[in-house]
Amino acid sequence: MRKAFILLSLLVAFAACEKEVINTPPTDITLTNTSIAENEEAGMLIGTLASIDANADDQAVFSVITGGDYFKVENNQLMSKVSFDFEEKQSYNITVNVSDGNGGAFNKEFSIEIVNQDDNYLIGSWRFDRPDYWYQFTFNEDLTGRRIDADNEVEDFTYTYTNNKVKFITGFNEEVDYKIDGSTLTLFGNQLIKQ
Repeated sequence: MRKAFILLSLLVAFAACEKEVINTPPTDITLTNTSIAENEEAGMLIGTLASIDANADDQAVFSVITGGDYFKVENNQLMSKVSFDFEEKQSYNITVNVSDGNGGAFNKEFSIEIVNQDDNYLIGSWRFDRPDYWYQFTFNEDLTGRRIDADNEVEDFTYTYTNNKVKFITGFNEEVDYKIDGSTLTLFGNQLIKQ
């Protein structure tokens, strides 16, 4: 009888230990992507967050601790809150917190890189003036354009561009160097003023 009582006491104690789960806090945070292109609108997905936690049943809740003016977390996804400008700032350091819902937490810092995009500074109208002659180029955002001159000759064109070359695909059908300095465009060896 005494042996049965001891055995029963051990089984009850073992069952109580089985029910008592010791919480281990998260030990790391992962992020699937750490960059975003400049000029994207606010609310863009940057990457998905996940926590490393020995307690597999814990429900991870993420939040941005530092950098909250620029980034937010929605459904474990890091999102942008603003449109970024590479020329203004190339990266942002943020701190993300994960809470496991059982008192455990972990913070990790990430560097979010802003990816430079080729800004089209050609967009707009540019005019070349001489006392006896003038012409004007207009470059549109949709990569179309128009050239008009003092003789009322009009030539429509499409184009592509890099940081220092413009290629006229239709119309002139040539590639030329260009340079923009403030409100002056140097094109075909002439200086045109932004209108």
